[in-house]
Amino acid sequence: MHYGRKKCFLSKITYVYLRQRKVILMRIAICDDENYIVESLKEKLDKILRKWCLEYEIVCFNTGIDMLIDIEIGGMFDIIFLDIELGTYNGINIAKKLRENYEIFELIIISQYQDYYRDIFEVDAKWFLDKPFSDEVLEKALKKVVANISKAEDIIEFAFKKTLYRLSLREIMYIESDRRKVHIYCNDNHIYEYYEKLDKLEEKFSKGNLKYIRISKSYLINVLYVKRYSYENIELRNGEIFKISQGKRECIRDIFMEKAF
Repeated sequence: MHYGRKKCFLSKITYVYLRQRKVILMRIAICDDENYIVESLKEKLDKILRKWCLEYEIVCFNTGIDMLIDIEIGGMFDIIFLDIELGTYNGINIAKKLRENYEIFELIIISQYQDYYRDIFEVDAKWFLDKPFSDEVLEKALKKVVANISKAEDIIEFAFKKTLYRLSLREIMYIESDRRKVHIYCNDNHIYEYYEKLDKLEEKFSKGNLKYIRISKSYLINVLYVKRYSYENIELRNGEIFKISQGKRECIRDIFMEKAF
């Protein structure tokens, strides 16, 4: 059983137009207790990402605790810019907690204290930005982590009504099986359909970098979009609620306990 939006299929012409352009939606967090650093960094990132024609969202925080709460409610970020000195909370400890619970995200440490260089290896940070940092250095660091995200990008290709489509698995929130067809629900509210078995997609996705879970005979869910989990239901970040079939509950409980969702 599923409670959510109604299906609204687009025309084939619209499908083709939407998939001809390269779209990467990235969620970026900035966490620093100094407002002027946050504002300056956001302004610089806006400038770079617009130049690269990427689709993105930037969320700013002054404390690590606020960021952790936001992640718990709204899901993980793709890139995090994290200050080390965050008042009473150490940014390295925040990063360690994130690494314990989330596998896939890019971390850039920002600090004016070079004594923390060794710590970046413990939390698998991809870059250490010394304050103050130049636009050139920031762009170099951002280019590295965006390239990492692109390399990890898994793609699904399918044909329907003589048209070939290519979708990033990061875009897909969930897949619904309906007889001989599957309906693919994406984060931009578009819905795609083609002839395929959900069992085959489950097997294919299990070999990729992203985690998908089979909650019932009819639904395959992208864990990136899970907002809340209970023994009987899963709620996505867009508010849709799915019932977990009885035979899947213990297995899914183990998955979420392991990931500490």
